[in-house]
Amino acid sequence: MKIFVLEGPNDVVFIESILNHHFKKTNIPKASNNKINLRKSIKTLMSKLRDSKEYNYLKNEFGIIIYGDNGKDNVISKVIPRLCYDLIGKNPPKQIEFLVVLDEDGEPLSNIMVRIKEEIINRNMPDSEVLDINSSNIKVQFNSDDSYWIYIRVCLIPHSLEYQIIHKAIETKISLSKRQQRKLLNSKEDEALREIANLLDVSKEELFRLSVFDGWFLGSEWYDGIIQKIGNFIS
Repeated sequence: MKIFVLEGPNDVVFIESILNHHFKKTNIPKASNNKINLRKSIKTLMSKLRDSKEYNYLKNEFGIIIYGDNGKDNVISKVIPRLCYDLIGKNPPKQIEFLVVLDEDGEPLSNIMVRIKEEIINRNMPDSEVLDINSSNIKVQFNSDDSYWIYIRVCLIPHSLEYQIIHKAIETKISLSKRQQRKLLNSKEDEALREIANLLDVSKEELFRLSVFDGWFLGSEWYDGIIQKIGNFIS
């Protein structure tokens, strides 16, 4: 089973749009803002992964789940370790893969990987160990049965997804005076995104989809890198 672990609802829309547009993946089960299918919590997501019938249906029918939580720190300190603890060595899952997409926010990938590893280890999972595979990949191995494992891949968006959307829109998608640009850049991210969406006559959610479908970031190293990582992840 492949699970995208993301920071929040904006990231869910963005990654889902990449999967739709670049990989022709549709109807992907997704959870965002601590809800699944707009009404059920991560507890329900976990119960689906732990229930043999539900798990096999999700794996065979889709093979992919997108989950967005409530911020980078929450993903690192709570979501990833909890998923590992609740899934490793448990039936029915044997092999689970996470692709964790986070905002850089000025924090090096090496620091983030150390934090993730420490948080998983601190869960004191019985009969398990955490292995460093390379600079952006960790494997959680169940020692009693090495067919049980969780593989965690991490990739970063420079600054943040919201930062990239705001700056790209100001640079190339909307016409503003220098004063208006400064005012927008000094606004809170959510306010700036809503203002840009209004100027482009779309909703905030549509703004994130538009950035993918209109190719705003094609050719950018970070965006092309994410597409490559997603392609490798779902193949």
